Amino acid sequence: MANNSPEFSFDLYPDLDRDLDDIYRRNLEQGVASGEVIATAVLAATVDRQLENDPHEISKLAEDWARLEFDGESGINQKWGRYYDQYNTDNDGMNHSPIDPEPNLSFDNLKRHDWEISNFEQKIEKLYLAKRALLESGETTPEGINVGETMHLVAVPWRIMRHNLVDGFDSWVKLMRHHQGIKEPDYINDELLSCIKSDSNRKLYKNPLKIGEYLTAKEYLDQKIAEDGNWGIILAQTSNEAGIKSLVKGSPEGRTPDALTQNGSGLFYIGEQAIYGLGIFEWLALTFQEDPRQLSTKDVSWLLANRLIDNGVPRVPCGDWYDSQVGSGLFSPGAGNDNARPRLAVIALNP
Repeated sequence: MANNSPEFSFDLYPDLDRDLDDIYRRNLEQGVASGEVIATAVLAATVDRQLENDPHEISKLAEDWARLEFDGESGINQKWGRYYDQYNTDNDGMNHSPIDPEPNLSFDNLKRHDWEISNFEQKIEKLYLAKRALLESGETTPEGINVGETMHLVAVPWRIMRHNLVDGFDSWVKLMRHHQGIKEPDYINDELLSCIKSDSNRKLYKNPLKIGEYLTAKEYLDQKIAEDGNWGIILAQTSNEAGIKSLVKGSPEGRTPDALTQNGSGLFYIGEQAIYGLGIFEWLALTFQEDPRQLSTKDVSWLLANRLIDNGVPRVPCGDWYDSQVGSGLFSPGAGNDNARPRLAVIALNP
Protein backbone atom coordinates (compact mmCIF):
# COMPACT_ATOMS: atom_id res chain seq x y z
CA MET A 1 0.00 0.00 0.00
CA ALA A 2 1.37 3.41 -0.94
CA ASN A 3 1.99 5.92 1.81
CA ASN A 4 3.64 9.23 0.96
CA SER A 5 4.14 10.41 4.53
CA PRO A 6 7.83 11.12 5.21
CA GLU A 7 7.45 9.77 8.77
CA PHE A 8 6.12 6.39 7.60
CA SER A 9 8.45 3.41 7.53
CA PHE A 10 7.63 -0.27 7.34
CA ASP A 11 10.65 -0.79 9.60
CA LEU A 12 8.58 0.67 12.44
CA TYR A 13 6.11 -2.21 12.20
CA PRO A 14 8.05 -5.52 12.18
CA ASP A 15 4.85 -7.62 12.35
CA LEU A 16 3.27 -6.01 9.31
CA ASP A 17 4.78 -8.19 6.56
CA ARG A 18 3.82 -11.36 8.39
CA ASP A 19 0.26 -10.18 9.04
CA LEU A 20 -0.19 -9.03 5.46
CA ASP A 21 1.12 -12.31 4.03
CA ASP A 22 -1.06 -14.49 6.26
CA ILE A 23 -4.31 -12.62 5.77
CA TYR A 24 -3.67 -11.84 2.11
CA ARG A 25 -3.15 -15.53 1.36
CA ARG A 26 -6.19 -16.67 3.34
CA ASN A 27 -8.56 -14.14 1.79
CA LEU A 28 -7.40 -14.68 -1.77
CA GLU A 29 -7.90 -18.42 -1.30
CA GLN A 30 -11.45 -17.73 -0.11
CA GLY A 31 -12.04 -15.10 -2.78
CA VAL A 32 -13.48 -12.63 -0.28
CA ALA A 33 -11.46 -9.43 -0.70
CA SER A 34 -8.79 -7.74 -2.79
CA GLY A 35 -5.23 -7.52 -1.56
CA GLU A 36 -5.37 -3.70 -1.61
CA VAL A 37 -8.28 -3.56 0.84
CA ILE A 38 -6.76 -6.24 3.05
CA ALA A 39 -3.50 -4.30 3.22
CA THR A 40 -5.35 -1.26 4.51
CA ALA A 41 -7.20 -3.24 7.15
CA VAL A 42 -4.16 -5.14 8.38
CA LEU A 43 -2.04 -2.00 8.52
CA ALA A 44 -4.64 -0.44 10.79
CA ALA A 45 -4.64 -3.39 13.16
CA THR A 46 -0.86 -3.80 13.22
CA VAL A 47 -0.12 -0.13 13.77
CA ASP A 48 -2.69 -0.03 16.57
CA ARG A 49 -0.75 -2.71 18.43
CA GLN A 50 2.61 -0.99 18.04
CA LEU A 51 1.85 2.69 18.45
CA GLU A 52 0.33 4.49 21.40
CA ASN A 53 -2.57 5.80 19.31
CA ASP A 54 -0.79 9.00 18.26
CA PRO A 55 -3.67 11.24 17.04
CA HIS A 56 -1.59 12.68 14.20
CA GLU A 57 -0.64 9.21 12.96
CA ILE A 58 -4.24 8.02 13.26
CA SER A 59 -5.47 10.97 11.17
CA LYS A 60 -3.00 10.13 8.40
CA LEU A 61 -3.91 6.46 8.44
CA ALA A 62 -7.62 7.32 8.37
CA GLU A 63 -7.10 9.56 5.35
CA ASP A 64 -5.09 6.90 3.49
CA TRP A 65 -7.83 4.37 4.13
CA ALA A 66 -10.64 6.73 3.13
CA ARG A 67 -8.91 7.80 -0.10
CA LEU A 68 -8.77 4.17 -1.12
CA GLU A 69 -12.44 3.69 -0.24
CA PHE A 70 -13.55 6.75 -2.24
CA ASP A 71 -11.10 6.94 -5.12
CA GLY A 72 -9.66 3.45 -5.52
CA GLU A 73 -10.57 1.12 -8.34
CA SER A 74 -14.32 0.48 -8.04
CA GLY A 75 -14.46 3.01 -5.21
CA ILE A 76 -17.44 4.99 -3.94
CA ASN A 77 -17.04 7.82 -6.46
CA GLN A 78 -17.10 5.44 -9.41
CA LYS A 79 -19.96 3.34 -8.06
CA TRP A 80 -22.31 6.30 -7.54
CA GLY A 81 -21.12 8.12 -10.65
CA ARG A 82 -22.46 5.31 -12.85
CA TYR A 83 -26.02 6.42 -12.11
CA TYR A 84 -25.24 9.73 -13.75
CA ASP A 85 -22.95 8.43 -16.48
CA GLN A 86 -25.67 6.13 -17.78
CA TYR A 87 -28.53 8.64 -17.65
CA ASN A 88 -28.89 9.06 -21.43
CA THR A 89 -29.80 5.45 -22.13
CA ASP A 90 -32.95 6.51 -23.98
CA ASN A 91 -30.89 8.52 -26.51
CA ASP A 92 -33.37 11.39 -26.41
CA GLY A 93 -30.96 14.03 -25.14
CA MET A 94 -32.86 14.33 -21.84
CA ASN A 95 -31.39 13.92 -18.36
CA HIS A 96 -32.96 10.84 -16.78
CA SER A 97 -30.47 10.57 -13.93
CA PRO A 98 -32.08 9.42 -10.65
CA ILE A 99 -29.41 11.32 -8.68
CA ASP A 100 -29.19 14.62 -10.60
CA PRO A 101 -27.12 16.75 -10.20
CA GLU A 102 -24.04 14.69 -10.90
CA PRO A 103 -22.37 13.59 -7.65
CA ASN A 104 -18.67 14.16 -7.11
CA LEU A 105 -17.82 11.85 -4.26
CA SER A 106 -14.05 12.00 -4.58
CA PHE A 107 -12.18 12.29 -1.31
CA ASP A 108 -10.70 15.71 -2.09
CA ASN A 109 -14.03 17.16 -3.22
CA LEU A 110 -15.78 16.02 -0.06
CA LYS A 111 -12.91 17.31 2.05
CA ARG A 112 -13.29 20.77 0.48
CA HIS A 113 -17.07 21.07 0.34
CA ASP A 114 -18.88 20.70 3.65
CA TRP A 115 -22.33 21.02 2.08
CA GLU A 116 -21.95 17.49 0.67
CA ILE A 117 -20.84 15.78 3.90
CA SER A 118 -20.31 18.10 6.84
CA ASN A 119 -17.44 17.46 9.28
CA PHE A 120 -16.15 14.98 6.73
CA GLU A 121 -12.66 14.44 8.15
CA GLN A 122 -13.92 13.98 11.71
CA LYS A 123 -16.50 11.43 10.57
CA ILE A 124 -13.90 9.54 8.55
CA GLU A 125 -11.60 9.28 11.55
CA LYS A 126 -14.40 8.01 13.81
CA LEU A 127 -15.41 5.37 11.29
CA TYR A 128 -11.80 4.36 10.76
CA LEU A 129 -11.38 3.80 14.51
CA ALA A 130 -14.62 1.79 14.53
CA LYS A 131 -13.28 -0.42 11.75
CA ARG A 132 -10.08 -1.01 13.73
CA ALA A 133 -12.07 -1.88 16.83
CA LEU A 134 -14.04 -4.47 14.86
CA LEU A 135 -10.85 -5.86 13.31
CA GLU A 136 -9.43 -6.36 16.78
CA SER A 137 -12.64 -7.78 18.27
CA GLY A 138 -11.82 -11.25 16.93
CA GLU A 139 -15.41 -11.67 15.73
CA THR A 140 -15.95 -13.30 12.35
CA THR A 141 -18.78 -13.41 9.87
CA PRO A 142 -20.71 -16.68 9.58
CA GLU A 143 -18.40 -17.72 6.72
CA GLY A 144 -15.33 -17.16 8.92
CA ILE A 145 -13.99 -13.77 7.74
CA ASN A 146 -12.79 -11.26 10.34
CA VAL A 147 -15.80 -8.97 10.58
CA GLY A 148 -13.66 -5.82 10.42
CA GLU A 149 -12.42 -6.80 6.96
CA THR A 150 -16.01 -6.70 5.66
CA MET A 151 -16.74 -3.19 6.96
CA HIS A 152 -16.47 -0.48 4.30
CA LEU A 153 -17.61 3.08 3.77
CA VAL A 154 -21.03 3.49 2.17
CA ALA A 155 -22.43 6.79 0.91
CA VAL A 156 -26.11 7.56 1.60
CA PRO A 157 -27.91 10.21 -0.51
CA TRP A 158 -30.04 11.79 2.21
CA ARG A 159 -31.28 14.79 0.23
CA ILE A 160 -32.12 12.75 -2.88
CA MET A 161 -34.08 10.29 -0.76
CA ARG A 162 -35.90 13.11 1.03
CA HIS A 163 -36.89 14.66 -2.30
CA ASN A 164 -38.29 11.36 -3.54
CA LEU A 165 -40.49 10.82 -0.49
CA VAL A 166 -42.86 13.28 -2.18
CA ASP A 167 -43.04 11.88 -5.71
CA GLY A 168 -43.09 8.15 -5.06
CA PHE A 169 -40.22 6.51 -3.28
CA ASP A 170 -40.78 3.08 -4.80
CA SER A 171 -40.74 4.57 -8.31
CA TRP A 172 -37.38 6.18 -7.61
CA VAL A 173 -36.00 2.88 -6.30
CA LYS A 174 -37.22 1.19 -9.49
CA LEU A 175 -35.39 3.80 -11.59
CA MET A 176 -32.19 3.21 -9.62
CA ARG A 177 -32.45 -0.53 -10.26
CA HIS A 178 -32.94 0.16 -13.97
CA HIS A 179 -29.60 2.00 -13.98
CA GLN A 180 -28.08 -0.91 -12.06
CA GLY A 181 -29.22 -3.36 -14.70
CA ILE A 182 -31.63 -5.17 -12.39
CA LYS A 183 -34.92 -5.87 -14.15
CA GLU A 184 -37.10 -6.95 -11.24
CA PRO A 185 -38.42 -4.08 -9.09
CA ASP A 186 -37.77 -4.26 -5.36
CA TYR A 187 -40.15 -5.97 -3.02
CA ILE A 188 -40.89 -3.47 -0.25
CA ASN A 189 -43.44 -4.55 2.32
CA ASP A 190 -46.62 -2.44 2.05
CA GLU A 191 -46.58 -1.43 5.72
CA LEU A 192 -42.93 -0.45 5.50
CA LEU A 193 -43.54 1.57 2.35
CA SER A 194 -46.47 3.29 4.04
CA CYS A 195 -44.14 4.40 6.86
CA ILE A 196 -41.64 5.78 4.34
CA LYS A 197 -44.07 8.11 2.59
CA SER A 198 -43.68 11.84 3.24
CA ASP A 199 -47.13 12.30 4.78
CA SER A 200 -46.78 9.38 7.20
CA ASN A 201 -46.82 10.16 10.92
CA ARG A 202 -45.85 6.59 11.85
CA LYS A 203 -42.62 6.21 13.79
CA LEU A 204 -39.95 4.14 12.08
CA TYR A 205 -36.38 5.21 12.85
CA LYS A 206 -34.38 5.19 16.05
CA ASN A 207 -33.26 8.72 16.84
CA PRO A 208 -29.44 8.55 16.81
CA LEU A 209 -29.32 11.71 18.92
CA LYS A 210 -31.62 10.36 21.63
CA ILE A 211 -31.55 6.62 22.24
CA GLY A 212 -35.00 5.25 23.01
CA GLU A 213 -36.85 7.82 20.89
CA TYR A 214 -38.23 7.12 17.42
CA LEU A 215 -38.75 9.41 14.43
CA THR A 216 -40.88 9.27 11.29
CA ALA A 217 -39.02 8.67 8.03
CA LYS A 218 -39.42 12.34 7.11
CA GLU A 219 -38.15 13.51 10.51
CA TYR A 220 -35.19 11.17 10.27
CA LEU A 221 -34.13 12.33 6.81
CA ASP A 222 -34.53 15.98 7.81
CA GLN A 223 -32.34 15.35 10.84
CA LYS A 224 -29.69 13.55 8.78
CA ILE A 225 -29.57 16.37 6.21
CA ALA A 226 -29.14 18.90 9.03
CA GLU A 227 -26.47 16.72 10.68
CA ASP A 228 -24.58 15.42 7.62
CA GLY A 229 -25.44 17.50 4.56
CA ASN A 230 -26.59 16.27 1.16
CA TRP A 231 -24.89 12.90 1.61
CA GLY A 232 -24.05 10.79 4.61
CA ILE A 233 -21.22 8.33 5.12
CA ILE A 234 -21.50 5.20 7.25
CA LEU A 235 -19.43 2.11 7.92
CA ALA A 236 -21.39 -0.95 6.80
CA GLN A 237 -20.93 -4.69 6.47
CA THR A 238 -20.55 -5.58 2.77
CA SER A 239 -20.12 -9.36 3.02
CA ASN A 240 -22.76 -11.65 1.58
CA GLU A 241 -23.64 -13.18 4.93
CA ALA A 242 -24.79 -10.74 7.58
CA GLY A 243 -23.84 -10.50 11.23
CA ILE A 244 -21.35 -12.49 13.24
CA LYS A 245 -20.71 -16.19 13.69
CA SER A 246 -21.28 -16.17 17.44
CA LEU A 247 -24.94 -15.29 16.83
CA VAL A 248 -25.35 -18.38 14.65
CA LYS A 249 -24.06 -20.55 17.47
CA GLY A 250 -25.94 -18.68 20.17
CA SER A 251 -29.34 -19.47 21.61
CA PRO A 252 -32.36 -18.47 19.51
CA GLU A 253 -33.61 -16.28 22.36
CA GLY A 254 -30.33 -14.35 22.51
CA ARG A 255 -30.08 -13.37 18.85
CA THR A 256 -33.46 -11.74 18.28
CA PRO A 257 -33.76 -7.99 17.58
CA ASP A 258 -35.53 -7.67 20.95
CA ALA A 259 -32.65 -9.34 22.80
CA LEU A 260 -29.92 -7.48 20.89
CA THR A 261 -31.44 -4.01 21.35
CA GLN A 262 -33.33 -4.22 24.65
CA ASN A 263 -36.68 -4.35 22.86
CA GLY A 264 -35.64 -1.56 20.53
CA SER A 265 -34.55 0.91 23.22
CA GLY A 266 -30.79 0.35 22.95
CA LEU A 267 -27.90 -0.51 20.65
CA PHE A 268 -26.19 -3.80 19.81
CA TYR A 269 -22.50 -3.95 20.81
CA ILE A 270 -19.49 -5.91 19.62
CA GLY A 271 -16.96 -5.47 22.39
CA GLU A 272 -16.95 -1.75 23.14
CA GLN A 273 -18.13 -0.79 19.66
CA ALA A 274 -21.75 0.32 19.34
CA ILE A 275 -23.49 -1.11 16.28
CA TYR A 276 -26.25 1.30 15.34
CA GLY A 277 -27.43 -0.97 12.54
CA LEU A 278 -28.89 -0.24 9.14
CA GLY A 279 -32.32 1.22 8.51
CA ILE A 280 -34.28 0.96 5.28
CA PHE A 281 -32.60 4.04 3.74
CA GLU A 282 -29.10 2.83 4.59
CA TRP A 283 -29.92 -0.69 3.40
CA LEU A 284 -31.10 0.62 0.03
CA ALA A 285 -28.01 2.86 -0.26
CA LEU A 286 -25.82 -0.19 0.39
CA THR A 287 -27.61 -2.15 -2.33
CA PHE A 288 -27.25 0.78 -4.76
CA GLN A 289 -23.53 1.20 -4.09
CA GLU A 290 -22.63 -2.50 -3.97
CA ASP A 291 -23.93 -5.44 -6.02
CA PRO A 292 -27.20 -6.44 -4.31
CA ARG A 293 -26.93 -9.89 -5.86
CA GLN A 294 -24.07 -10.48 -3.40
CA LEU A 295 -25.86 -9.33 -0.23
CA SER A 296 -27.82 -11.80 1.92
CA THR A 297 -28.44 -14.35 -0.79
CA LYS A 298 -28.78 -17.17 1.76
CA ASP A 299 -29.85 -15.27 4.86
CA VAL A 300 -31.72 -12.10 5.76
CA SER A 301 -30.27 -8.93 7.23
CA TRP A 302 -32.02 -7.42 10.23
CA LEU A 303 -32.28 -3.61 9.91
CA LEU A 304 -31.93 -2.80 13.59
CA ALA A 305 -32.26 0.98 13.17
CA ASN A 306 -35.96 0.53 12.35
CA ARG A 307 -39.01 -0.67 14.23
CA LEU A 308 -42.66 -0.05 13.47
CA ILE A 309 -46.08 -0.99 14.82
CA ASP A 310 -48.22 -3.03 12.43
CA ASN A 311 -51.81 -3.51 13.67
CA GLY A 312 -50.64 -3.14 17.25
CA VAL A 313 -47.73 -5.57 16.85
CA PRO A 314 -44.06 -4.52 16.67
CA ARG A 315 -42.16 -5.41 13.51
CA VAL A 316 -38.54 -5.00 12.42
CA PRO A 317 -37.54 -4.75 8.74
CA CYS A 318 -35.00 -7.01 7.10
CA GLY A 319 -33.37 -7.11 3.69
CA ASP A 320 -32.14 -9.78 1.31
CA TRP A 321 -31.66 -10.80 -2.32
CA TYR A 322 -34.19 -13.41 -3.38
CA ASP A 323 -35.74 -14.50 -6.67
CA SER A 324 -33.95 -11.84 -8.77
CA GLN A 325 -34.95 -8.88 -6.63
CA VAL A 326 -33.94 -6.90 -3.57
CA GLY A 327 -36.34 -7.56 -0.74
CA SER A 328 -37.23 -5.37 2.24
CA GLY A 329 -39.65 -7.24 4.46
CA LEU A 330 -41.01 -7.21 8.00
CA PHE A 331 -40.70 -9.85 10.70
CA SER A 332 -41.36 -10.22 14.40
CA PRO A 333 -38.54 -8.79 16.55
CA GLY A 334 -38.83 -11.88 18.72
CA ALA A 335 -37.82 -14.22 15.89
CA GLY A 336 -34.56 -16.08 16.64
CA ASN A 337 -33.92 -17.94 13.40
CA ASP A 338 -30.18 -18.49 12.82
CA ASN A 339 -30.75 -17.44 9.21
CA ALA A 340 -31.59 -13.86 10.26
CA ARG A 341 -28.83 -11.69 11.69
CA PRO A 342 -28.17 -7.95 11.98
CA ARG A 343 -26.23 -6.42 9.09
CA LEU A 344 -23.65 -4.38 10.95
CA ALA A 345 -23.38 -0.61 10.56
CA VAL A 346 -21.68 2.20 12.48
CA ILE A 347 -22.53 5.89 12.22
CA ALA A 348 -20.42 8.89 13.21
CA LEU A 349 -22.27 11.74 14.88
CA ASN A 350 -20.97 15.29 14.82
CA PRO A 351 -18.95 16.37 17.87
